[in-house]
Amino acid sequence: HGRGGSMHMFDAKLRFMGGYGIVGGHLPLASGAGWAVRYRKTKDVVFCMFGDGATNIGAFHESLNFAKVFKLPVVWFCINNRYGMGTPVEAASAVKDIYKKACAYDMESIQVDGMNLLEVMLRTSEMVEKTRADSEPRFVEALCYRFKGHSVVDPDKYRSQEDKEKWRKADPIVFFEHELEKAGLADEEYFKNVRVEVDNEVQEIIKFADESPDPKPADLYRYVYADEWEDRPELKAPRSRQT
Repeated sequence: HGRGGSMHMFDAKLRFMGGYGIVGGHLPLASGAGWAVRYRKTKDVVFCMFGDGATNIGAFHESLNFAKVFKLPVVWFCINNRYGMGTPVEAASAVKDIYKKACAYDMESIQVDGMNLLEVMLRTSEMVEKTRADSEPRFVEALCYRFKGHSVVDPDKYRSQEDKEKWRKADPIVFFEHELEKAGLADEEYFKNVRVEVDNEVQEIIKFADESPDPKPADLYRYVYADEWEDRPELKAPRSRQT
């Protein structure tokens, strides 16, 4: 509805439980979703993504511990882009290799090259299928790099241009283009057409946003609170009899 930023997207129909304005605020909800999967006895897997900065909050440890204690099917996926806003990982976390934090909960964890799309897809898929099979939570750390500042107001003066240029050579999009070319699956003409399609799509979205009317003051509280509480008997746990 255009009422929130990138940390407020949500779509229940797509089973996308959303991002939250509080960094790491969704981690306990992932454990809760895992509990729902366990309760309903389905083969679903909860996939929870977060940044390196979120691993330094209390809810991170509580959520992983809860998931492990109760064998909840959650795959935790940490995008380690080396900076929490403007703070490098080594200045904020006592543990530099974040995947090792999961060891405190006896949880299988791996570290993957987040700049390599194929490695991320293959190794993460393996972890997801393992969790689907045994309902054990697992942890994946993807090492990558953030090319721009944290936001449009970030002057990005805490790292050198040389450092950014070095990482530019490992750009995951460029890397994947080379892989497709080597496999004979695409050429420069194909990539050019894709870029044009993407640019056109983005421009259409911008045009739609610019031309959309401002919300009415009367709609201030729409989509903020639930319209009414919904009684769903199928979700109620059976009460145990007292003898």
